Amino acid sequence: MKKHLLIATLAMTASVSLYAQAPKEYAGEAFSALSPNGQYAISSSYESTAIRNLTTGEVYSYTESYYAGNGNVASNTGVVVGMTMAPMAQYWKDGEWHDLPSVADRLMSKADGITPDGSRIVGSVSPETYGGDYEGMMLVPCYWDMQADGTPGELHMLPFPEKDFAGRTPQYITALRVSDDGKIIAGQVQDYSGFVCQPIVYRQDNNGDWTYALIHDELYHPEGFVLPEDPGEGPSTQPEAYMTPDELAAYEQALAAYEQAMDEWYAEGTWDYDTMPVYPDAADYMGDASKAAFEAALAAAEEWDAKWTEYSEAFQELCEMVPGFTFNNVLMSGDGKLYASTAQSGDFFTGYSYVPYVYNLNDDTYTAYTDNEESLIVSSMANNGTLLAQVPQSFTNPAAQAYIMPAGTDKFVPLYDYFTTANPSLAEWMKDNMTHEYTMYDWYYDEDLDDYVETSTTEEVLATGIPFTNADMTIIATAVENFWFDWANGDPDTYVDVYGYILPLNYVSTGIATMDATKAHAVVKGMVGGTLAFTGEVASATVYDMAGNMVYAVKAPESTVATGLNKGIYVVKMVAADGTTTTTKVAL
Repeated sequence: MKKHLLIATLAMTASVSLYAQAPKEYAGEAFSALSPNGQYAISSSYESTAIRNLTTGEVYSYTESYYAGNGNVASNTGVVVGMTMAPMAQYWKDGEWHDLPSVADRLMSKADGITPDGSRIVGSVSPETYGGDYEGMMLVPCYWDMQADGTPGELHMLPFPEKDFAGRTPQYITALRVSDDGKIIAGQVQDYSGFVCQPIVYRQDNNGDWTYALIHDELYHPEGFVLPEDPGEGPSTQPEAYMTPDELAAYEQALAAYEQAMDEWYAEGTWDYDTMPVYPDAADYMGDASKAAFEAALAAAEEWDAKWTEYSEAFQELCEMVPGFTFNNVLMSGDGKLYASTAQSGDFFTGYSYVPYVYNLNDDTYTAYTDNEESLIVSSMANNGTLLAQVPQSFTNPAAQAYIMPAGTDKFVPLYDYFTTANPSLAEWMKDNMTHEYTMYDWYYDEDLDDYVETSTTEEVLATGIPFTNADMTIIATAVENFWFDWANGDPDTYVDVYGYILPLNYVSTGIATMDATKAHAVVKGMVGGTLAFTGEVASATVYDMAGNMVYAVKAPESTVATGLNKGIYVVKMVAADGTTTTTKVAL
């Protein structure tokens, strides 16, 4: 069941008319990114990618062939970066996808980030050659610069470490996000095992030269911990590897004869195991020298196995000590100052837990936000440092839930709870339009293990989804998986897998803050020039911007107060003389 509320919107100034003034639901679009100016919304689901212009309403949809990247994928100029299923790095412009240069001859490539002005694209490609230090390395970081004609120029490689934190060849080294000026790029190093992702940042100096730095690399080398030497590949224990050509030929002939004899035995259908052919013993076809070499290899393999066990157990212990970040989960502020990601621990059977990390790349400090009521995965960052995150959907959580940590605070709170103060109109819309009846199922055998029992519970859930925002946080997009579909009574042909929501933070419904001024309640309205006009007996008033930051406060205000605030949308929290608290959205 989904509720609907009839709403109207307050006229906004021209500076904010770019965005839809009322929140809106989009069936089939799982929003995963916004352009910095909020004009373009990118959605990605299991089978499709869509690029929507929120100003014109124009939308381009693609099924199966094209995918948006994993970083800041959309520019303000209408260019989107991504890849094909191959994968091959691509960029989208004016309704068409195009190959990026020098990727056709690479085994893999992808584009993940682009500057707001569209001048630089970052991504990753397979090494040009394999073997040696590149053996097993599947992606390395790169970038492209746009030319005067608006097309990307030649492929440029970024410097990268050739060994991971344990001294082995990494699987992936990526470039996922790029700063507004294009000179700072954020990525990850995925280690040889594929279990640990380490943060990396690339910087370009004024001479155009690039360097890289592993962010807080000391976290991956715990003091006093010694990792045994990796024993490498063990010796072959296949006897064929130690036979001479003549011995191998005789053995292969015996194997062919055995297979033919087995076919004949099966064809007889007697299933007489006394007449069943015997598999040939390789030792019977080996001379003394070959047997000696094979036995030596078996002894060496036993020694190798002991060393490998020692190494793998120590490596597992090390992995539990270091922060291993979620693959491709990298956020960066537009100025390149803040880098955020999510450390992951646990497994499929015991369950995963997540901890957000924020690194300040300017002063070399970091914070791990471990004191959260829920396990959170960061999903988006505004330029002022406001972080959005999600509690992922799980067996016990029917829908992903959005959280926010406003800039200047150190606590994540549910997005809906935040808007009940920062934007009551938006919170009301979310409650009435994003609440659904979810049915959770459980299956188990009865006590006698004879009958399979199914139980279910149905409850109303406010599904706020996975949140994303634009650079100055004037708009939030979310993605919600549809688990509320009524299969028993609904038409499967109308089933939609995902829903997207666009939530403009300048939204105000006409029904908010219309209070009786003859009573002691406080009433306020905004006036030109940053002036607030109060009616009623107001004891105090506090003004917040749309990011939740307090920007003005006054006690016992006069009927009009010049705040000095810039033009924009604000939330005013007032306490009346009788103690009544009122929260109102105003436009200055």
